[in-house]
Order: sequence, then C-alpha cells, then structure tokens
Amino acid sequence: ALEQARCQVDEVLLPHVPAVRPRSDPVELVADARPGEEAPSSAREVLRGVVVNLLNPHPWLFWIAVGSPIFVSAWDRTPAHALAFVGGFYLVLVGSKVALAGAVGAGRHRLTPRGYRLLLGASGVLLAVVGATLTVRGLVPRGL
Repeated sequence: ALEQARCQVDEVLLPHVPAVRPRSDPVELVADARPGEEAPSSAREVLRGVVVNLLNPHPWLFWIAVGSPIFVSAWDRTPAHALAFVGGFYLVLVGSKVALAGAVGAGRHRLTPRGYRLLLGASGVLLAVVGATLTVRGLVPRGL
C-alpha cells in the first residue's frame, strides 16, 4: 500500500519523468511502463534527454558568462583556436560522462545494498560539508 501511494505521488509530482522504482535490491533500478503500455523506445529516451538538456539553464549560463568570451578571444587569434576550444570542451564533457556511465555500469553489480547505503551516506556528508564550506566562505568577509 505504501509503495502504491508513493508511485501515485510520483505520478502527480513528476509527470514528465518516467516512474523509476527500486527493486528489492536498491542498486538496480527499472523504468516501469504502465499496464497495457509498451516500454519507451531507446530513440524516444534519447530525444527526451536532448530536450531536457536543451532546456537546462546551466549550459546556457556557462556559454553566456564564460564560454562565449573565451570563444571570441580565441577566434580573434585564429578560428582554429576557437574550434579547438569548443571541440576540446565537448570532448572532455561528453568523454567524462561516457567514462562515468561505463564505470557505474561495470560496478553496479558489485555493490551490495549495504555498500549502496554507505555510499549514499558518504555522498550526503560530502555534500553537506561542501555546502557548509561555501556558505561560510560566502558569509565571512574576505581578508579575515
């Protein structure tokens, strides 16, 4: 009953995200299709990822604030410098995501439920420490 209620809340709060629920092993996740529906195709999932990334404000902010000035400065030297910057940037960005996905895919069966919980706990502690550090650095005047 609790699982069914959680799924209903997910459907109301996150209608654009496919329902993802943990199995008995929290490491393995599975995308659910509604009864009577087929699972979404790979092409549809890729298209969904492209749309989400186009609507994500972080890349737009990067290119407006940082990437464009570097690109223009490099273009003033030679167009080859600018194209090398963009090519290298996307190679590192996409390459790091591919490497991370490969590492997660290769190691997901080796992680026990206890190890998974420990990893989540350690990630939470690390996130809290970084957040506290950034908060303190933002509130304390420089020069102290």
